[in-house]
Amino acid sequence: MKNNVNDCTPAKLSWKGTRMKVRLISFALAFAAVTAAAVWMLWDQAEQAKRALEYTYQRSIADLAVYVDNIDTSLEKTLCAGTSSGAVVQAAKVWREAAAAKACISTLPYSDNRLANTGKFLSQVGEYAYSITNRAATGEEITEDERNNLVKLSEYASSLKEQLYDLLREIAEDDYSIKSVMEELSAEFEEGSDGIFAQMDGSYEDYPTLIYDGPFSDHLENGDAAMLEGLSDITEEEASEKISAIFGDTMEMLGRVNSEIPVYVFADGTKYVEITVKGGRVMNYSDSRDVNGTSYAVGDALNAASAFLSKNGYPDMKYTYYIEDDDSLLINYAYTEDGAVCYADLIKVRIAMDDLSVTGFEAVGYISNHKERDKPSNVIGAEVAMESVSTYLTINGGQMAFICPHELTEYYVYEFNCTAESGRQVLVYIDAVTGREVDILLLLDTPGGTLTV
Repeated sequence: MKNNVNDCTPAKLSWKGTRMKVRLISFALAFAAVTAAAVWMLWDQAEQAKRALEYTYQRSIADLAVYVDNIDTSLEKTLCAGTSSGAVVQAAKVWREAAAAKACISTLPYSDNRLANTGKFLSQVGEYAYSITNRAATGEEITEDERNNLVKLSEYASSLKEQLYDLLREIAEDDYSIKSVMEELSAEFEEGSDGIFAQMDGSYEDYPTLIYDGPFSDHLENGDAAMLEGLSDITEEEASEKISAIFGDTMEMLGRVNSEIPVYVFADGTKYVEITVKGGRVMNYSDSRDVNGTSYAVGDALNAASAFLSKNGYPDMKYTYYIEDDDSLLINYAYTEDGAVCYADLIKVRIAMDDLSVTGFEAVGYISNHKERDKPSNVIGAEVAMESVSTYLTINGGQMAFICPHELTEYYVYEFNCTAESGRQVLVYIDAVTGREVDILLLLDTPGGTLTV
């Protein structure tokens, strides 16, 4: 008679033990796979955040260079102004650009107040220029010493600008990250070497001692994006779909940047896109691919850029200036309304001259300022407006325009194209209601085209 008790022979026990080991090993391998996947996901998310932060740092350095460049230009315009009110306008720009430049410095991964003198210079140059020209607007003349100080400040701004552009070129050519460059610079300071930021911060030791009316100001007013008012936020998925519809590519989402205008950041190989969270409008796009020579004429590139703008919801755009650069054409467009050029509604388009593709697009100005405008009814005549133009300038022609020399104030103006005694081409803007000089632009002729500064 067979025994019904479970068979506990050594062979059976060995088989059961083997199965248990297999199960334990399988569970261990599965756990390891899940853990590895989780670690990889966390690493990937960290890498995406790191790349998004790097783009932010690079934008801060680039913006800082542009703001300092603008300071230098506005100081030159202050010295060229034909009226005291015009000088005040330019000085206000110096103040505003200096505050913006300081804001850029505050976003960089730099500590220990190593750029304290640079920040002090940026504050003081704006306040000083504004103060002395504001006194001039009340009837006081700018003294020769004050003019010499403005010239000296312009020289320092120019030097700082060149050093910043050198830093940008170094980063681009050697494929450095901002973080790594800053860490190297920190080490240079610790060792007392002459790094580029050390040179920048040590180059103000002999700049003029300035006496002015007001205190330093760190305030920078950030206006709302007029074009996006009333629009709803879009999701990351909707942003990706919009980018694909415009540029024909599916790009990787790098993250969200909560800047003055919050944007989603996407990238794919040589391409980089910023699209606004509110409304889903492309604010910046660049494709750093190599352009293989020039196969088309300037007129073809202008037509391609205009067609791109019309197709993507930017009608009534007029190109104002362009420049040929590295087998590409960079074009400035401004919105036109009833024949008047709205310069604040600015869009920049870069066209590759090998295949007429769009390799650059910037709509910060348009997104920030585009809105419906009302023309004033009490407009003065052109001859009356001409009386406010400096006698040192020869008027060649003119047109009507809307300009925004201050962040919160837009003017309907006469734009006069003039020639200075030096031969420099100058644009002078006269308020079409009051006859007051409100802005000056200097035209810069280059081998590739004409720019305004």
